[in-house]
Amino acid sequence: MPKSFSLETVTLKKRALEILDEKYARGEIDDEEYQRRKRKLLEG
Repeated sequence: MPKSFSLETVTLKKRALEILDEKYARGEIDDEEYQRRKRKLLEG
C-alpha cells in the first residue's frame, strides 16, 4: 500500500535532499555516505 504524503512532508524531504547535495558538493561527505543517506531519505 503506497504511503500518503502531505505537501509539507514532500517539501521537507526535498529540502533534506538539497542539504545532502550541498554537503556532498562541499566535500563534507564521501560517495558512500552520500548514497547511504540519500537512500534512507528516499525510503522514508
